Amino acid sequence: MKPAIIALDIGATKTVIGRVVEDRVQAERHLVTSALFRRGGNIAPLVSEIRKLWKLHVKGIAIGFAGVVSDGAVLAAPNFSSDLIPPHFALSRLLTDIFDVSVSVMNDTECFTFGEAVFGAGRHKRCVVGLTLGTGVGGGIVIDGVPYRGTHALAGEFGHLPFPSEKIKCGCGQLGHLENILSGPGLARLYALATGREGTSEEVVKAARRGDVSALEALRAIEEALVHLILTVLLAWDPDVIVVGGGIAKIPRLLVTARRLVRQRVAFPPLRRVPIVPSLLHDHAVILGAAHLASFKKETPRYHRLFSFKRR
Repeated sequence: MKPAIIALDIGATKTVIGRVVEDRVQAERHLVTSALFRRGGNIAPLVSEIRKLWKLHVKGIAIGFAGVVSDGAVLAAPNFSSDLIPPHFALSRLLTDIFDVSVSVMNDTECFTFGEAVFGAGRHKRCVVGLTLGTGVGGGIVIDGVPYRGTHALAGEFGHLPFPSEKIKCGCGQLGHLENILSGPGLARLYALATGREGTSEEVVKAARRGDVSALEALRAIEEALVHLILTVLLAWDPDVIVVGGGIAKIPRLLVTARRLVRQRVAFPPLRRVPIVPSLLHDHAVILGAAHLASFKKETPRYHRLFSFKRR
């Protein structure tokens, strides 16, 4: 039997756990993230769920986590309750002590982008930028097959780009950030501010389909935020392709409209030809990316030459 990796995509709202063998997900479970952690960083429920997929020949655990991650620890997770995920949360060490296998914890959108670059919409492309739009906004960059996270492991934290949204407070505690608008909670808050009615992002999308003016205006704000993000990425990275995933990216015609507006507004004609495409791997992008990125980091000397250095 070929060895497997238990791979996890831990988002702020939802989690996918899969048993990955080579490039296939053999089994998977879809869970609510808040049910996997207890106060004070207690991971007993998470351990229980991992064990449900555990069989012989598991060689490691690989996790894509929606937060700022470095050296196996979650340094910050703005979209999680600090009661559940405390700062500098040593998730890799905790799981290694329990399971006695190699445990890699990485940024979820880094894993998403690597998965799409190796197996999905960015395959055979030199520079791939991945964007995930869900509870927050994440970004990942893969250049020549190597993930790039920057000096402080913060490259791709596009959700905290300045953007006019002064009425809404970001999960990081500041006002005026992109993910205040371009996210599921952001869409719901925009609608609530306009109407006084609380609801989910899914309910806002349904209201827009019925012609609700406030819902349509909230969706237009989301479109403008996405256009702003894509234009920033195009000018900063000049990529071969931009791959977009996450729950917000599934809103009907959002990506089509954003693509059209980007091509109208971008300053340089060559950038109009950059493909802006949806994820091909969907719910498997992060877990496939995490499983293979964990092995890549251990086995690739080039990765260590580029990214193994002392933090300033």
